[in-house]
Amino acid sequence: CESLYYFERDARGTFPAKLTFEACFKNGPCQLNAGAGSGYSRKQKLMESCSTNYLTRWFCGMQPVCNSGGRAMLEEAKRVMAQEYTLVGVMKHLSHSFDIARKLFPHYFGVPPKEQEICNKCGHERPPPMSDGMRKAVTDRNPLDVELYDFSLLLLRAKSLACDMPLQDDAVGERQ
Repeated sequence: CESLYYFERDARGTFPAKLTFEACFKNGPCQLNAGAGSGYSRKQKLMESCSTNYLTRWFCGMQPVCNSGGRAMLEEAKRVMAQEYTLVGVMKHLSHSFDIARKLFPHYFGVPPKEQEICNKCGHERPPPMSDGMRKAVTDRNPLDVELYDFSLLLLRAKSLACDMPLQDDAVGERQ
């Protein structure tokens, strides 16, 4: 949600350059209560991704259970993530995720590593961290995504060990 916001702001110009994620949702045009709607604007998709367990719905796919919004949807998303993806990278461990991808897919990711930056298209300073209150508001609206994120950390840790590249900071439950 947050990384999508900064992508939309910085790479696509959907939001003013100095408008932070938090300011957009507290005082600006963004709303956390936006559900899946009929709008297809970039702003609508951002608000939907921040309010409706979008990550879980995306990984779940097109199965009928994926419209349930409940535990069955989450379990299908976990199954898909674990069984149908060779690697699921995590923003908190972006550089490490790319290191594993280089090892697994040397012909595709075999170029020498370069610094991976979350906001590589910003052209200005790194965005400020989200406040605890804002983080709680987003996680409260997306409890299935929070659980799926923790699951993705477990998968990344397992893939890291299988590739003999242990993750140094692998505490589950710590989100970025």
